[in-house]
Order: sequence, then C-alpha cells, then structure tokens
Amino acid sequence: MRFLALLLPLALAACENPPKVMNPDSPSTVGALHADLPAPNGFVYVKNVGDTNPTGAFRVLTQVLEGKQQRVEAAVKFYKEAFPAHGWALEGEEGSAKDAIRLSFLKKEERCRVEIKDTTRELVTSTVKVTRKD
Repeated sequence: MRFLALLLPLALAACENPPKVMNPDSPSTVGALHADLPAPNGFVYVKNVGDTNPTGAFRVLTQVLEGKQQRVEAAVKFYKEAFPAHGWALEGEEGSAKDAIRLSFLKKEERCRVEIKDTTRELVTSTVKVTRKD
C-alpha cells in the first residue's frame, strides 16, 4: 500500500507535463529559402544560395536538390503543377527523361530554369536557377 502511495504522485506529475512531441520538417522544406520555389516531396537541398538585387525586383539564386528513389517524370509533373500555383508561368520545356528535362518559368522580372535528371540509378537531381528576365 505504501508503494502505491509513492507511485501516485509520480504518475500525476507525468500527466501534468507530458513529453513534447517534435515533428521534424519535411525533407523537402528543410533549407528552403523562398516559399514561391517549392521542392518535390522526397527531395532535400544540397545547395541553396542566392541574393536579391538592391531594388528587390529580382533574385539571383541557385538551388540543387537531390531525391533518392525518385523519378524524373514525377519531379517534372510536380514543378509543372506547383510553380504556376506560386505565380510562375511555364515558358517552355525541352529535353527528355533519358538525358535531362529543362523547364523554364517566368514571373514578373524573373526567369526560373529547372533542370531535372537522373544522376545515378537511384538519385534524381533538380537544379533550380533564378535570374533576371532578359
């Protein structure tokens, strides 16, 4: 009986301060710098550098993402659907999944070029470059 009396305060204290549950960010958002340049699920940033011109009219940046066990076609589909939802208009598409697919998007004073390719049999690389629209 004495044992139960000792356990009861401990049990009540545990209920008052439950352990915190931490949900890590999705791998596709860790390292993201710009909300209007989303990354496909399953991709992680390996390079993400850039700058904005002094007037703020355009950015110059490069993002390199890698997706293990991903497919080029799925990443292309993602960019073609997600970028327009963030204000980018598809300007053009060239290449093939065999070599590399290159997409070009326009938004205000910026041009975004996305190249998606199989780097190895199990790794897809996506390179996103934003520059001033010429």
